[in-house]
Amino acid sequence: MKTLAICGLMLALAVGCSKTEPAAEATGATESAAAVTPVIYNSGEELTLEVPSMHCPFGCYPTIEKTLTELDGVEKVDLVPQEKEGEINDHRVIVKLNDEFDATKAVAALAGAGFDDAVIENKN
Repeated sequence: MKTLAICGLMLALAVGCSKTEPAAEATGATESAAAVTPVIYNSGEELTLEVPSMHCPFGCYPTIEKTLTELDGVEKVDLVPQEKEGEINDHRVIVKLNDEFDATKAVAALAGAGFDDAVIENKN
């Protein structure tokens, strides 16, 4: 039984957390996508990002956490509380900031890491 659980975990990491690079035509992306309006947050604020392609807390979330914490202005990244340990049913992360921060840079960094569906939740 333990072997089956380990195999399932390995399969989830290999398949569920695999990242694909979509073709520009399929996503509607163009080379002129540089005209993105900045979404500025201040030091001490929290940013919430929805990352629908984050499937597991063992491969996807650590990649997202590492990608975001490498950005200037990011203090900490937390996965929102989940219903069950070891599963992701709420695809949001909370980003705690320690300097002024343009949230569109977080979305771009996640896209570069293979999570090209990340979106900024409404700023209050």
